[in-house]
Amino acid sequence: MVTVEGIVTSQPGIFGGQGFYIQDDTGGIYVFQHEADYNVGDQLRITAQTEVYNGEFELVNPASIEKIGKTQVPESKVVTSLNQENQGEKVQLKEGKISNVTSSQGAFEFDLIHENNITKVRVDHRTEITQDEFHLLYKEGDIVTINGISSNFKGTYQLKLLSLDDLEKVISQDITPPTIEDMSDMSVFVTGEFLQEIQVRDDQSGVNDIIVTLNGKESNNLHLAPMELPPGKYPVTIRVTDKAGNETSKTYDLLVKLDVDHLDELLEAGNERGYLKNKGAFVSLSKQISNIQKAKSSYLQEKKLEKLLRHIEKQNGKKVAEEFVSYWKIIE
Repeated sequence: MVTVEGIVTSQPGIFGGQGFYIQDDTGGIYVFQHEADYNVGDQLRITAQTEVYNGEFELVNPASIEKIGKTQVPESKVVTSLNQENQGEKVQLKEGKISNVTSSQGAFEFDLIHENNITKVRVDHRTEITQDEFHLLYKEGDIVTINGISSNFKGTYQLKLLSLDDLEKVISQDITPPTIEDMSDMSVFVTGEFLQEIQVRDDQSGVNDIIVTLNGKESNNLHLAPMELPPGKYPVTIRVTDKAGNETSKTYDLLVKLDVDHLDELLEAGNERGYLKNKGAFVSLSKQISNIQKAKSSYLQEKKLEKLLRHIEKQNGKKVAEEFVSYWKIIE
C-alpha cells in the first residue's frame, strides 16, 4: 500500500470505470477506481495498491480516498517527447503536424510529428469527441499545439486527449506568395468572346484577391466581350494577393485577331452596333468582302483587301463610324 496526494486532472470515467489521473509537483499517476464522487480539480489523499497494467504504473484497489480540498488544475508541462519521467502528467507538445488519422477500437488515433519525433495521440470515445467532429476542425497536415496526459500502452508512449479545447491550430507566418498557373491559347477573334479561367494556388494563408488589368481596366476575371477591343496585341496583368499580404503577378499578351475569313462577321457586328450610316454602305462593303473571300489567288485577294481598307478609310466619319475604322486590321 502507498499513500499519495494529488489533484484530479482528468474527468473521472473517460478512460474506464470511474478512474482518473492525479498529479502533484513530483509527477502524475492513473487511479483505477469505481466511485462517482470526484471531479477535476479535487485535491485527494489516496491510499491504494500499485500495479503495472498494459505497461502503465497505476493505483488500484484504493483502501481510502479522502477529499482534502479544491484547487486549480496544474498547467501542462511543455515537453518534446513522452517518457517515463512525465508519464501520468499533463503535458504539452508544441507545433506538431497531424498525420495518419485512423479509427481504433473504442477510439480514433493520429500521429503528431514534431521535432523529429512521432507521438501517437489517442482520443477515447468516452471523451465524447467524435472523429467527424475532429475532422470539421482539423485535417491531416495541420500544425497544432496539443495538451493531454502522457501515458503508456504496452510499451508505447501515447498522449491521451481530454478535450477539443486542448488542441490549438498554429498559424505559421506566411511569407510565400501565391502561384499563378501558366495560361495558353491567349487569342480570340475580334467578333468572338474570350473567357479564361485563372488558376491560382496558395497552400498557406489562402488566396485573398485576384485583380486582372486589361487595356487599363481592372476586374476579377479575364473576360473580353465580342468587339470590345480592335484587333491587336494587349498586355494582360494578373495580380494575386493572399490573406497574409503576399503578392505575385504575371503579364501575358492577349492577341485579338482578324483574318479574311472573318471580315463578313466583323461587318455584321459593326452593322448591328450602328457603325454604318445606312443599308447602302453595308451592301457595298458586303459585296467587296465577298469578292475578297472568293478571290482565286492570294495575290488577287491581297489587292482586293487593300482596296477595301482604303475605301473604309475614306469613309471614316462619313458612311463608316470613326470608332469602327480601327477594327479593320488584319492580325493573325
